[in-house]
Amino acid sequence: MKNLNVSMPLYYQIVSDIKAKIEEGILAPGDKLPTENTLSRTYQVSRVTVRNALNALVETKLVERQPNRGYFVAKLRESVTSHKGFSLYDDLVAAGYTPGSKILSMTTESCGSRLASIFGCDPEDLVIVIHRIRLADQVPFAEEVNYLPSWIFEGINPWEMETKSLIEIMETQFGVKIAYSMQTLKAKVPTKEQKEILNLTSNAPHLSIRSKVYDKSGKVVKYTKVFFRTDIVEYSFVWTV
Repeated sequence: MKNLNVSMPLYYQIVSDIKAKIEEGILAPGDKLPTENTLSRTYQVSRVTVRNALNALVETKLVERQPNRGYFVAKLRESVTSHKGFSLYDDLVAAGYTPGSKILSMTTESCGSRLASIFGCDPEDLVIVIHRIRLADQVPFAEEVNYLPSWIFEGINPWEMETKSLIEIMETQFGVKIAYSMQTLKAKVPTKEQKEILNLTSNAPHLSIRSKVYDKSGKVVKYTKVFFRTDIVEYSFVWTV
């Protein structure tokens, strides 16, 4: 039996509780959720309230409704496999997803010492900072911040990134020849902003990737920080020798 806060919508609290269990791995992909009657008794609410909560979870694609069987935690679709490590857009397409982006902001700022060491420039030089949400089949699954040298990408239109690969834009519009990327991976607890952006309800760690993309002259032309929801999209890498 679980006590709910009467000052908040009851169905929303049920949604948040089930989402937290999915994010923390208590409920795994493919697991069957308790029946409406069981959930009604557990949360001490009506079946109508439970059904509203389950419908909301289905809309987020975290839960699937199977006729005559009940509700199940959605299984991960085809794993997104990176062969080159610098175009998530292409990786999503190859895995059968429809990629998309929502641009949050674009600013220009001084590099500072850290970015200057990455790009091999002066701390006073300017970089373009593009903050966006990555979508797979219209579902937000990653928060991404791109840093681009302004002396290379002056005039870039971030809104094109909603329907095109950033790497494609870099190569076709700015003549950059991409050679390879280097990536650093670690588990990371989401920030408050990331929880809001990606609709996370718990502090369970997800995947953080920082990548440097190099051109054929050996210079870094893009630095990216990405925070992935691993309960929505599974991401794997292939290294070849």
